[in-house]
Amino acid sequence: MLVLWLTVPTKSGPPSNEQAESSAVAQLRVIDPAEVTYSSVGGRYGTIQDMIAAGLLDRRFAGEIDGYSFEVRLLGATNYLAIASPVGNVGRYVYSSAPDAVIRYSAGPAEAPVGQPVR
Repeated sequence: MLVLWLTVPTKSGPPSNEQAESSAVAQLRVIDPAEVTYSSVGGRYGTIQDMIAAGLLDRRFAGEIDGYSFEVRLLGATNYLAIASPVGNVGRYVYSSAPDAVIRYSAGPAEAPVGQPVR
């Protein structure tokens, strides 16, 4: 009996732009409900580190996820801006979200709060 093993090459290395961007949007969709929970308990929104400490986000958010870094800018007690920024050559856009939970994209972080909604 002859047994043949076939191997299928798998892609390794950094994700494609589309994969990285899709992941960034998905991660922002994790941050938004974590902010709602954090603010309902503490009366204010939290930073990435605050939400990690509270167990609402995992430690991956403190570093890079699929070519994007994440931060939350606190804009007073009743507002925040969660931003996903590409690191290196992965990703074409900066993504952001605020308390309205609409994820927007733009060419740079300065434009993040007023970018176009992701469809």
